[in-house]
Amino acid sequence: MKTNQIFVVVCVAVAGFVFWHALFGRAGWSPDFQDDYEATLVKAMDQKKPLVVKFYADWCPPCKEMDKNVLPSQEVRAVADRALWVKVDVDQQGKLADDFGVQSIPTTLIIDPKGNIIHRLVGPPSPTELAEKILSVAGS
Repeated sequence: MKTNQIFVVVCVAVAGFVFWHALFGRAGWSPDFQDDYEATLVKAMDQKKPLVVKFYADWCPPCKEMDKNVLPSQEVRAVADRALWVKVDVDQQGKLADDFGVQSIPTTLIIDPKGNIIHRLVGPPSPTELAEKILSVAGS
């Protein structure tokens, strides 16, 4: 009888942890990034949503910090569906980075549905700053 109770308690604890992690855990979640800037810009204009463009490189420690601590945050998750998201690898798409005047990474642009750059964030923003900038363009 006591073994059954311990088993039930362990199962409930594991289920609770899995549920909590699915709702609030940071690992594994990221906005739905697209790779095609032009196509996603057209889509953002059609849907009248802002476009968040993240310029990064795989070797960039501050970019990895942003991926780990900013993008999966509750603040960003709460507003992620209010915008469309594009990631631009500066090593692969250097011309696009040059066209936007990107001089350091990560650089995040928030572009309005008309194609105007409204915010330029250089370096990893705080989760609150990124969420507020998105909402300022998307409307509350």
